[in-house]
Amino acid sequence: MLEKKVDKFSEAAAEAVTLREKLSKSNKSLKEACVELDIVSVKLKEESVKRKKLLNELEDIKGKIRVYCRVRPFSKTEKAEAERAINCCKITDENNIEVGVTKHKIKHYTFDSVFGENSTQD
Repeated sequence: MLEKKVDKFSEAAAEAVTLREKLSKSNKSLKEACVELDIVSVKLKEESVKRKKLLNELEDIKGKIRVYCRVRPFSKTEKAEAERAINCCKITDENNIEVGVTKHKIKHYTFDSVFGENSTQD
């Protein structure tokens, strides 16, 4: 009986070693994937900036008018009245904004650039 328990313990120990090796390999793969993701993210940002610059140059050549959106901050009067200080705009990214017309209806707009409440006139 004791020999069976020792055998089971040995099997469990061997399985634990195998699982530890698999975990180590998985952790190494995960770290490599995270590094690669960081590299790709940086490249994506760089390429997005280049694309935007080239698009702007093309728009200049074509003479197209650009449309920008700036969400202004609430005024002191609006902040004082709580029912008027409800934010109905959500900037989804640098070019898109969602505006809640009613509680159940949201409109999506796309601009050449969207500036949030914290942006300055500059």
